Amino acid sequence: MNSYQFQNSIPLTPIVKKLVIINVVVWFFGVLILQRFFLDKPYVFSWLGLIPERVIADFWVWQIFSYMFIHSTSLFHLLFNMLTLWWMGADLETRWGGRFFLTYYLVCGIGAGLIYLLGMVSYYLITGHFEVMLQPVIGA
Repeated sequence: MNSYQFQNSIPLTPIVKKLVIINVVVWFFGVLILQRFFLDKPYVFSWLGLIPERVIADFWVWQIFSYMFIHSTSLFHLLFNMLTLWWMGADLETRWGGRFFLTYYLVCGIGAGLIYLLGMVSYYLITGHFEVMLQPVIGA
């Protein structure tokens, strides 16, 4: 018999657990309930998704942070994002500690938002296609 033992389960570490809960609560109440059933337009995506035109023209800078916690109305989008966060995040949090992992998570998310924003602004300036400035990006 092999001396190598497989771990039977991946632990749900404290920070990953909180991030999963926040994402699920925001998705359930914000996207599924509020946007899908009570509003006739995608206001939640407009307010909290990352829309380059809103960040630049209207100075809605919170979108660089808030887009990470908004997911589409598809359950699979949320499910696979949260599974990936759990599978990878639990290992990283166990190795690095909760504070460093949370910092890493937020810096990477905000950094990705800034790179997306820079990319869309650059694309618009080079090609003149303004419609890319109006497309929201959502999900971590």
